Amino acid sequence: MNVPHTRLSTRMSGSAKETEQRLRHLFARHKRPALLLVAVVALAIGLCGGLVACRSTTQAGSFTMDTQYYDALGNYIEIPRLTAEGEGAQEVNQALAVLKSQYQTVMAAPINTAGGQRCLFYPAVTERYDNLIFYLDSASSGNDGDIYTLVYDRQEDRVVTLTEALELAGTTEDALCRGAEEYLNGELAGTEVALAARDGAVTGFRIRNNGEAEFYLTCMTDDADPAVDAVDGWQHLLVYADDSWRHYNCKATLMLTEELLIPAEELAGFDAPLWYQWGPSGGEPEGAL
Repeated sequence: MNVPHTRLSTRMSGSAKETEQRLRHLFARHKRPALLLVAVVALAIGLCGGLVACRSTTQAGSFTMDTQYYDALGNYIEIPRLTAEGEGAQEVNQALAVLKSQYQTVMAAPINTAGGQRCLFYPAVTERYDNLIFYLDSASSGNDGDIYTLVYDRQEDRVVTLTEALELAGTTEDALCRGAEEYLNGELAGTEVALAARDGAVTGFRIRNNGEAEFYLTCMTDDADPAVDAVDGWQHLLVYADDSWRHYNCKATLMLTEELLIPAEELAGFDAPLWYQWGPSGGEPEGAL
């Protein structure tokens, strides 16, 4: 199957440069600052500094935590590394190193950032696969964040591609994108201002315990009439699995919610708990002052 290549497609070529370009596209979008968040951050700067530094913790699946960084400005960065030594594991670790590099400035000098930079890790481990799922968010408005994924096949020591996930699900990238737009248009029906969904894009996937694929997509909603400017466009996050859609509404820079991207019972735990284990309940990271 020839799947169209987009800047948001999750596929690995072995090229660290391609991975870096994809991540830069993710970080380059939606730079409009949220004024309320900036004000809160300014207050936080005057009250306290960093809370928790980088650390390593125990192994889950075939990876350990490389970085767990949380500070009082709302910068939460969670990045693992694979402990396996094969070529596929090295490919994943190269991609993780590129991801980590996007946050080096934030971790080195958080006071110089707007705060609210999030890289939240969802470690979904199955009997065969390590699904490394990241919810990415920043101090910006106009979107619900983004998803970045890496799926490692421990049995064959290789990265699973988006093309393979689509074949497993018996669908295509275009069909998923059109489905996302149709789903959102159904949600928008009857709104006071005429809105329409557009620009659906597959941003990642995972392979679940039952061997089936779950996909993550972004999709914009904006004025249905391009000549009208009644509302600002908004990028939504959607989850597709089992022939059904789910709207993921977590805006981690602004609020905490009980909803998780992936159910907690499917996620691996670590000695130092990840955000998914303490954040949704309003808790604080280990070591917080």
